[in-house]
Amino acid sequence: MVKKAGSMRPRTCIQSGQGTRFCARVVQLALALSLIAGPGAAQEEGQARVTLAFSEMSAALLTSRSEEILLSLAYFVAPSPQGQAQADESGMIPLGYDRLQVPAQTGVVTLPQDGLAAIDPALTLGPVLVNANVGSARVSDEDNLLDCDFFEGALQTLRAHTITLHCTLIAEEEAIGDLSGSELVGHDWVVEDVAGRGVPDDVRSSLRFDGEGRMTGEAGCNRIFGSYTLDGSALSVGAIGMTRMLCPEPVMEHEARFTAILESVSTFRIDETGALILEADAATFIVARQATAE
Repeated sequence: MVKKAGSMRPRTCIQSGQGTRFCARVVQLALALSLIAGPGAAQEEGQARVTLAFSEMSAALLTSRSEEILLSLAYFVAPSPQGQAQADESGMIPLGYDRLQVPAQTGVVTLPQDGLAAIDPALTLGPVLVNANVGSARVSDEDNLLDCDFFEGALQTLRAHTITLHCTLIAEEEAIGDLSGSELVGHDWVVEDVAGRGVPDDVRSSLRFDGEGRMTGEAGCNRIFGSYTLDGSALSVGAIGMTRMLCPEPVMEHEARFTAILESVSTFRIDETGALILEADAATFIVARQATAE
């Protein structure tokens, strides 16, 4: 069953790795194994998977910050009369613990099941159960906290069906403010595309927002400057001034197109690849990326 985290009943076997009796091993997704061996596991074979789904805003923010998430898995089973001595204070027999660290991206995650211990079937009653919880690894920022669904039910359910666990950043509106204050400003953005027409060969167009309302850059032939205002993800650029150099006609056409769109921009966002998108509408946009050190 997929539930919101606030409804989870406590279990000592699903603590976040602190003080748990099981060794929580962090693995990268590419190294995740699909099946463990042993007589207890032989009853339920197959890969278990979940789909992680992030809100559009959360996905953009987490990707721009190169954040990762932690997927914690606790395995347990109900005891038979013969297995009562194996049960913990929750009344269940704990079977192990796994922890995966993966990129904070929407997609399917294969669960490793490395930590699922074998057990004598005579000691158990019913199927092997799993509690799957999602949380932020907080690699880039301690404030990257997530509000996520969690799953608690038969492990076989995750082998037969791909359950979706939805996540959003807590206080997304505050995160937008952080994005406008840190992700946009203080970087040199090199333009890659202007309204789907690219940038002429051997021409550099760039932008820089200084965090104090001043924008500077290169239009292609001339240097540009002007003011800007931010309100969350809303961006407004004032009248643009520039130097008066002359260049070949294709460069001047690109420059005119670039500055006209820049003056009409109304919003900005950082996409899942880290590109800056300045938009006036669906057909009027500028795409840029942070300059790399040479």
